[in-house]
Parts: sequence; C-alpha cells; structure tokens
Amino acid sequence: MLISGVFWAKELHDERFIKEVGKDVLGKLYEILLEEAKPDAPIFYYNIHKRCKKLKITPPEIDKVIGEIESKGYFACRTHFEKDPCIKTNISLKELEAILKS
Repeated sequence: MLISGVFWAKELHDERFIKEVGKDVLGKLYEILLEEAKPDAPIFYYNIHKRCKKLKITPPEIDKVIGEIESKGYFACRTHFEKDPCIKTNISLKELEAILKS
C-alpha cells in the first residue's frame, strides 16, 4: 500500500485575500494569482518546458500556447508553482502536445 501526505480538498487560492494584499506587494505574481484563483481553474498543471523536452521540441511562446488552448474552449492560465513556464488547464495531455508540436 502506498501512503501519501495530506490531501487538500478546499480552494487553493483566495481571490479576496490576493486583492487585499494587492499588486504593490505581489508585483508580477498579482495577475497570475488572480487567474489561478478563478473558480473554474483546475488544480493540476503542465510544465511546458518538461513536456517539450520529452517531445524533443523547442518550447513555444507561453502566451501563444494559452491562446491556442483557449481558442479550443478550454481553461488556461499561467501558474506560479515552478520557475519554468507552467500552465493550469483542463485540456488533455494529448491535445496539449498537439498544440506544442504545431
């Protein structure tokens, strides 16, 4: 049996708190955190550089990838979880990889 740590079942982000702290304190993270706080934002994300490395391709511009995902009707936003560009999205891995390859 594999045992893991605590499972968090509540919201990961609090939009009200982010707005209270404000842009002056959060700087560049402010807009990213507000996007992540949207109710329809998925809790999982993809590291774009790791995906591209696995596919043996050069990573495309992150805003272009987000735009392509959104044009297909999916949610997409940047996330602050890692140093490399990461995207929170509800698109399938197969569809994401197709966008990255295009």
